[in-house]
Amino acid sequence: ISKEELSEMKMLVQSKVVQEVAAQIQNLLSLMENVKLNIAVTGESGSGKSTFVNAIRGLDDEDKRAARTGVTETTMKAIMYPHPNLPSVQLWDLPGTGTPNFQPEQYLKQVNLEKYDFFIIIASERFMENHARLARSIEAMGKKFYFVRSKVDLDLDASKKRRKDLRSDCIRGLERVGMISPKVFLLSCFDLHKYDFQRLQDTLEDELDDNKRHVFKLSLPNISSSCIQKKKEALKKGLWKKALSNCLTSVIPGVPMQANIPTLIKTLSSYQQSFGLDDDSLYRLAGKLQKSPADLKRRMKSSIAKDLS
Repeated sequence: ISKEELSEMKMLVQSKVVQEVAAQIQNLLSLMENVKLNIAVTGESGSGKSTFVNAIRGLDDEDKRAARTGVTETTMKAIMYPHPNLPSVQLWDLPGTGTPNFQPEQYLKQVNLEKYDFFIIIASERFMENHARLARSIEAMGKKFYFVRSKVDLDLDASKKRRKDLRSDCIRGLERVGMISPKVFLLSCFDLHKYDFQRLQDTLEDELDDNKRHVFKLSLPNISSSCIQKKKEALKKGLWKKALSNCLTSVIPGVPMQANIPTLIKTLSSYQQSFGLDDDSLYRLAGKLQKSPADLKRRMKSSIAKDLS
């Protein structure tokens, strides 16, 4: 075998190995980025389910992509609302549970219990027997659930109760109808950064598997420095895979260096969306703050906030 043939064989083997490693890394990235997360939101009609679905997705009730609020429910169908930036994260607004002849087992069968990763059970006043019966049926079928007491800002302002007292009242009420050590989180969907949203967020992260935890962190609304830091950590987790994938692709014979540019721009664009630095997010924020988008852009210091080309 001549030196030229040996050299050719060596290049062929190296090229094949590089292609295989690049393909494996790309599969890991696809698995991490496309994992499905289905969140079911249930409770009585008027308890704030739709507003919760909008708040978790970072949308105002007036947004054209928002779940309709203040609408009387007349159907037993679950309605799916995708996350605006992460379509693989889906929130499901389930039908109300407040009818006198409510049957939890039949209800869960109608809404297809198996598709959901966990359930948020919402009440805007007291938790009732129906809430507990539903929770027990969910638990019996191997799924997790979390009790959320909504509209707490109104109750705390009106009653002058302390947050701790309101949570204790909710827990005692659920214990009276047979729940053991229930997890209760106090929320105001209009002030999501207050009250127990951080506790709920931390609890969900602890109880989700790695890939679902990753996509859950990226789906969090940008309402606090803690949420932004969690997104930063989640994106860092996949950064080395993206960098290595692009490096390996660039050394495969026959693949031009500029072939990586669209992938790099797509990645940076997704980072902009994650942190609310893309044009759509800035326009919505500018409307809330009654400022111009150009003024917000002038104030930004992050390098990923710049226009991509």
